[in-house]
Amino acid sequence: MTASGQSRHIDRLPAAVALELMLASQIAAAQSVSTALPMIELAAKAVAVTLRAGKTVIYAAAGSSGLMALADAAELPGTFGISPDQIRIAMAGGIPVDARMPGDTEDETGSAEAVADRINAGDALIVLS
Repeated sequence: MTASGQSRHIDRLPAAVALELMLASQIAAAQSVSTALPMIELAAKAVAVTLRAGKTVIYAAAGSSGLMALADAAELPGTFGISPDQIRIAMAGGIPVDARMPGDTEDETGSAEAVADRINAGDALIVLS
């Protein structure tokens, strides 16, 4: 059985097997990033130019990708000393304040258009999916 076949019923596996499978999938995911490093470097340089120019970095996403965007954006001030005023987070359905995640906002275009209207020349938009 393949790893993807096993993970389909991960809740039925012994805990140790399930943990090994999850670890293996995380390692594979991390290793797959190596081929994207040149593009990640270009993106990082573009964001640095944006920030040095005093412009804004906007994260846009929905669902669990939105939560990852939120976590990444929230780390920027403390880790890199970036002003929170230079960071915006646009999460479809809004940022949850409790454990309720809106599940039907990914295809709603009105808020996406509102975010697009607030992007200025020189800003950087990071879209997570």
